Amino acid sequence: MSVKVEDLLNRLTSDPFWKEQYCADVKLVKYQHIYSGTFSEIWRGTYLCKNDHIEIIIKLIKFPDGRRAYDQESVGKEFRILDHAHKIYENNKLISVPKPIALFEQENVLAIEYIQGKTCFQELRNIKPWNRLGIKKIDNCVALIGKSLSLMQNSDKLDENSEPHSRSTDLELGVFMESALAGGMTPALAKRAEKTGKDLSNGWTSVKAVNSHGDFVPWNILVKNEGIAILDFSNYHLSDPEEDLSSMYTSLLGMKKFIWAGKMVERFRKKLLAGFENTPDPVRFLFWRIRTLLYFTGWLRHLKSASWIQRMDAGITRRLYEKDLNEVIKEAELLS
Repeated sequence: MSVKVEDLLNRLTSDPFWKEQYCADVKLVKYQHIYSGTFSEIWRGTYLCKNDHIEIIIKLIKFPDGRRAYDQESVGKEFRILDHAHKIYENNKLISVPKPIALFEQENVLAIEYIQGKTCFQELRNIKPWNRLGIKKIDNCVALIGKSLSLMQNSDKLDENSEPHSRSTDLELGVFMESALAGGMTPALAKRAEKTGKDLSNGWTSVKAVNSHGDFVPWNILVKNEGIAILDFSNYHLSDPEEDLSSMYTSLLGMKKFIWAGKMVERFRKKLLAGFENTPDPVRFLFWRIRTLLYFTGWLRHLKSASWIQRMDAGITRRLYEKDLNEVIKEAELLS
């Protein structure tokens, strides 16, 4: 694996990108592994260009079972989407997307710009209740996340050939309910959520499909010295405006695991909605929140064989999801 990575990073030295952006004479100095996930691996290469050290990220796409993926259309599509997304924000001083640099289709690898920063999740965890400047920084960050989403949705479609992701069918809700049960959700609540979701779908308001990031969570947002950067467009599709909004809105629940931050969640949620600017459709928003809570709970099943600390953390998270789901269901019942 490391030999292949080094080879790819060295091949990058002949890319026109260097001559256009920096200098013609460039060499690889070092590289390091950053992240391994279910679908990708991330490596960072450091290059010497004249007297400057420049860092580049390469992302290796792989199958869930760990084998390398060779789906050229998939990696090529992500490269095109990332390029288009970068152009949407290139004139925005506070919101950015890493610039795609090179595409290795045979290896299913993307090379992209490295952006310095911590994830929004890390920033959320690190702020202290007495740190007014830290809290204000998160206020601004969350508002920018909402703003970035509205800009993305109001822009031209990133991929005109993508088929719109239709609203979840009753069957799909059933699948997510079963997944949530596997994640430990109370059976009565899971079934109640499925029924409420179906009832909401009957009162559906049609809407034009918009750009959807597909994994719009704090882990995919970098907080820079000034502003934010949006990462990972591998799950991009066209969908309802409330899908990404619901994903980020629900993700903020994770802060409640930190006792002092429990009261801050609603504050940050309001900042997110204020930054979003558009008014979400109440029926669709409740529907997507139910769907997201079922989906997120389903992911907790992967932690059943983890360490006792991770299992305990998953239990706390599950209870937060269940409490929020109860509140969403009550809101939905008031609409009916």
